[in-house]
Amino acid sequence: MAEKTNKKDEKPIKRIIEECLGQLVIMFPQIDPEFAEKTLNQFIGGENYMENTIDKITSLGDEYPRAKEPEIDPNSLKKPDYTDITTPVTPEMKKLTITYLKNTFPSFHMMILIKALEESKYHLYPSWKRLYDLQTEYFLDELDRQIEEAKKEQKNAKDPELERALKASLADSPPPASSSSSSSSSRSRTLSGTPEGGYQLTLECIRQTYLPMPMRPTEITDNSPEFDQEMLFVLENEAKMAVERKKLMDRKHEKLDIVMGIGHSYLWDCPICYTDDKVASEQIVCENGHEVCVDCLRDSVQAAVKNSAPQITCIAEPDCNYEYPEAVIKRAIGDGELYQRWSELSMFQNMRLSKIPTLNCPFCIYAEYLTEKLEEIDEQELVLNPEAALKKRKEIPLVFKCRRKECGKESCTICWKEAHPLGTPCPLQAESNKKRGDLEENLIHYVELAIDKAYIRVCPKCGTPGVKESGCNRIPCKCGQNYCYLCQKACPDGNPYDHFEKPPTYCKVHSDTAADDEKICLAAAEKAEQEWRKAHPGYKGAPLALGELTKKRQKK
Repeated sequence: MAEKTNKKDEKPIKRIIEECLGQLVIMFPQIDPEFAEKTLNQFIGGENYMENTIDKITSLGDEYPRAKEPEIDPNSLKKPDYTDITTPVTPEMKKLTITYLKNTFPSFHMMILIKALEESKYHLYPSWKRLYDLQTEYFLDELDRQIEEAKKEQKNAKDPELERALKASLADSPPPASSSSSSSSSRSRTLSGTPEGGYQLTLECIRQTYLPMPMRPTEITDNSPEFDQEMLFVLENEAKMAVERKKLMDRKHEKLDIVMGIGHSYLWDCPICYTDDKVASEQIVCENGHEVCVDCLRDSVQAAVKNSAPQITCIAEPDCNYEYPEAVIKRAIGDGELYQRWSELSMFQNMRLSKIPTLNCPFCIYAEYLTEKLEEIDEQELVLNPEAALKKRKEIPLVFKCRRKECGKESCTICWKEAHPLGTPCPLQAESNKKRGDLEENLIHYVELAIDKAYIRVCPKCGTPGVKESGCNRIPCKCGQNYCYLCQKACPDGNPYDHFEKPPTYCKVHSDTAADDEKICLAAAEKAEQEWRKAHPGYKGAPLALGELTKKRQKK
């Protein structure tokens, strides 16, 4: 039976509808296909059916029916956790995992593979990582063995010709096969966690290429999408781990060359970890000549990230203000997760130090730029004139949420403490409103706030608060700025001690901290009382005992 055709176009109706619907979807990308087809069918038999259909749809403006968005299963967006060994493994996955590991680690004894599989409950990635780490460990042990043998030969060699022959032999060929009768060459090691007398693997068993290439998925997967997906995860991690393995082995090779007298490298001592056999490639030198090793700098970066203080100055000398640049940090820690976290913290710190106004999380270093200038609420101003104080922050949300996954806390933008329960006013604002009615309490509260503010010093560069318990009056901030504890002014960058004992402040390097705090807080209290009385000319109350109030407040 022939298809129905349109006399004008001499085409089957079905084909005409398909072509027209394709054009409509291009013209109206969000249109509901069923609505488009239904509208087209109203005009398909007449003249100018396409123009009439378009006119009908456009006459509805933006109210024409939209296509429904496909429902996405939230579980489908979650990435599988390949480190989890509690989930069951199918017999097919077990078979494919064994085949893959046999091809990837061909020199490993089968009993070692089985032991690793049993410990990882036959999951591919945990089993592979177990064997890969073991393989790396043995590669490094083998190089250590060569280094020790080279040291012994260098020490015992008396004939120059024999010494040169030994160097050439160690440099160009692998060490001789281990003999079971030799105590040094019969070293063997078990997988960590195996019982005494468990399966063993000697160095000779794994003497193979450093980075064995795995088989292609099509050769071993037998069309298993689940296995293919996990194997791709293995390959991604192998690429990352191979970089770290190469770094470790390059250092060992460099050390072997030094022992054998090959090349131009050298050994040196790290003043931080006191390791006396570091190679030249592990050396980091600041512009003032202070040396540290990459391992110590990496530990410092890890501690800095943990403390949300990304600025890393010279760790070899406390008085050296050299700041390690990003390239040096990246050389020490690589470009992995630690580097990403350090870069993120550095970005937030730079935001805080910039002149662009930001909202800052009080619990970590997270910050967000503001489109309008932020005028933070001054607690004393909130006591004197709460309406004017709150008006300044009308564009600022009452609750600020930190978007760092390590923090994620919500804070109140009035008191900058943890956000209060929904519907509960900020205690700082409530207390100010309560004490506003009683003028004497209001005055005392205003002066107490001034004392608290004076007691806590603030970095003039980044605004980080601090209190000194002991030591000299040079305060080093985590942002790298040094400032004076007495006048809170920034110290010179070159030599921060140039600030002291000079006009106009004549600040002392060493002084009595308690006496200094009392003097500064008392001056702030006197100034605060004068300001309050000026704002309340009708108040005739007696002057406050500021000395006692200051001492009482300092004890708190």
